[in-house]
Amino acid sequence: FRSAFKKAYSIALNDKNIDKIEFENNEYDNLEDYFDMAISFYQEKNFKEALNYANMMLKIDPDSAGAYFIKSKIAYLEDDKINANKYFKRAVLLNNSLLNTKLAKKLGFEGMPALTKEECFLYAQKSYFKGKINLAIDYLRKCIELGNCNIDVYLTLIDCYLKNQNFSAAKNAISEAKKINENNVSLLLLEAECKRLKHDDYEDILLKAYKINPNNKQVLLNLGNLYLDNKNYIIAKKYFENLISIDDTLYEAYFGYIYSLIKLDELDKTQSLIRKISSLNKNQEEI
Repeated sequence: FRSAFKKAYSIALNDKNIDKIEFENNEYDNLEDYFDMAISFYQEKNFKEALNYANMMLKIDPDSAGAYFIKSKIAYLEDDKINANKYFKRAVLLNNSLLNTKLAKKLGFEGMPALTKEECFLYAQKSYFKGKINLAIDYLRKCIELGNCNIDVYLTLIDCYLKNQNFSAAKNAISEAKKINENNVSLLLLEAECKRLKHDDYEDILLKAYKINPNNKQVLLNLGNLYLDNKNYIIAKKYFENLISIDDTLYEAYFGYIYSLIKLDELDKTQSLIRKISSLNKNQEEI
């Protein structure tokens, strides 16, 4: 396997210039293959080739904890303590489980490195988008401990708690966020989502958000879908109609509007709208 894999990249790597390799988006799925190759060469003490594959990983994913971990291990064995520490710090910030490795002990990492508030939020976002919700929560809590956080930190934290269905923690974070700006529409949407997931009263929060900003597309869509689910087609129609007037490219808005019209037996209005939604659907498929 390894010889075949290496041969596939031999032309691109013949001058060892990683920047000359062009990666397609779907090659992100092969990141583990590059990691396996890097580990294989590392175990053979072929550090030059191991670094080539670690750098290939970083070409695909600049936030690859595995790549930085390999680079740190190699730097440590080559007695380059400065880079060993630098790479390990990057690795552990992206994957805190690496604190349990032998390398962490050798380098003297007993806990997470100290970060500024801005760095905490940055790594929280990186963790969030990689689906590492618990790690994102850890960074966001550290960010809040450092004080004077803006509402975006709390919005992300609330979203993380909702993804974990930790409604009690989400509720507490919502209360703290309200101290910063209780009329923030994004906050109200998250509070409404919390109530929806808890099967609690959800409508009042959405209506409050609508009153603050009647042109917010997400608020209009949520209200339209709420009344659609409740079979209140007259009110649902109103919100979908408003949404289309603000943005006439939203497939979901047309779908909800057409469905409401059909239920209200206003079929004469649906033909042109069906052509429009078909056009939007076609454009989405082409993208």
